[in-house]
Amino acid sequence: AAFADYRELLGKVDAVSVVTHTPSHYQIAADFLRHGVHVLVEKPMTETLEQARSLIELAAGNTAEYLLGINVPAGLQPLHAVVDRTPCAQNQDRREHAAPPHVLRA
Repeated sequence: AAFADYRELLGKVDAVSVVTHTPSHYQIAADFLRHGVHVLVEKPMTETLEQARSLIELAAGNTAEYLLGINVPAGLQPLHAVVDRTPCAQNQDRREHAAPPHVLRA
């Protein structure tokens, strides 16, 4: 089925993948998280750090998971390994480390 507006899906799906231009990531993801829908967004998550934090908090406030997909080309896998060793990446209170996508938690 095709929908003219993503909001037509609210209450009808369990999970979504937001595949839009970055400026629309925040509003779409927030709308679905508010309805308890699991959300996958490719990087960049949002346009601002404040928006990203807001989405993580929204997910923490209900049973929905907010996942960040990171596509890492095979040639950049060593770089991905370095990023995963950074203090932010190792903070298990903020996310559970696994192969992408990452579950982001408040």
